[in-house]
Amino acid sequence: MVKAIVSGIFKLIMALVNIVLTPLDLLIKALIPDLSEAFSRINSFFDLLGDYSSFAISYLGFDNTTISIVLLLLTAIISIPLAVHTVKLAIKWYNTLKI
Repeated sequence: MVKAIVSGIFKLIMALVNIVLTPLDLLIKALIPDLSEAFSRINSFFDLLGDYSSFAISYLGFDNTTISIVLLLLTAIISIPLAVHTVKLAIKWYNTLKI
């Protein structure tokens, strides 16, 4: 019984949020132009980086192990703070929504 009531309340809240945010969504779609040109330029930029990065790495004479360690370190530096922030945010939301 409680599960049905909570489910109904969440459905009602989602419907109200959808009604409130629909005009904002339409406004954003109308004001922001198509991004396909920007995405194609970003794609060509990364293709250019990929073409010349192998030449630069071979010119500098780095070992494969060194390159792997550097990439692993950069991945850890980027992903660990993001994961910690996500977990903290989830715990904060859980504590806020806890009855």
